[in-house]
Amino acid sequence: MEQAIDSVQAKLPRILPMLQAAGSSRLPIIGVGHYDPYLAEYRERSSGRELAAATLDAISDLVATH
Repeated sequence: MEQAIDSVQAKLPRILPMLQAAGSSRLPIIGVGHYDPYLAEYRERSSGRELAAATLDAISDLVATH
């Protein structure tokens, strides 16, 4: 998961200027919260609980870096 966060940190500075160039100078870019699709695994089966718990830290790290 740390590799994915590193990837976002590396790519986002290149992506944002492209989005701004595609829009107008008045076009706001708004960040939103991150959905964690693995949280449903907690309720689906007992083996999914460990996975769901592990994703909480990854999503928290991702939100905290931006």
